[in-house]
Amino acid sequence: MRKLRTDPPLHPKRSLRGLTLVEATVALAIAGIATMGLVSSLLAASKLQQKTQEFGLAHRTIRQVHEQIRNGDLDARFNEFLAAPVFFNGPLRVEVSFPEEILTDVLGTAVPNTWRYRDTDADGDVDLDLTAGDAASLLPVRVTVTWDQAVMSSSFLVTEK
Repeated sequence: MRKLRTDPPLHPKRSLRGLTLVEATVALAIAGIATMGLVSSLLAASKLQQKTQEFGLAHRTIRQVHEQIRNGDLDARFNEFLAAPVFFNGPLRVEVSFPEEILTDVLGTAVPNTWRYRDTDADGDVDLDLTAGDAASLLPVRVTVTWDQAVMSSSFLVTEK
């Protein structure tokens, strides 16, 4: 049986001595930069997740207010939100208003004097006029949600069922 010949390494001392100080410093610098990039990506993803959750909460809050007004006695809900137009839902500040401009934009003209919901005191918001001739008229609603430095607003019209 023949023995295979193995050649000794060309630089025996280099293979046994390991990394030099310069090589170790460069490797640590590269690892540090990669770690900082990973940490900053994780922080950005965490902030994005928080903003997405806040946005979703704001959207759900606007929908809840819309459903509350739409599904209840319209005059009673109008008076409830008129008495307390601002409330908080967790970190969100919610404001409900009834601006007549929504009606005039949709109608393209002034709100008829026979409508129950119209601006009777010239403050820009509609008022409930129980002496008006039309029992069913449109109620303009604007829900504005603010949190941190963000604002979400939705305007819609509601009628009696």
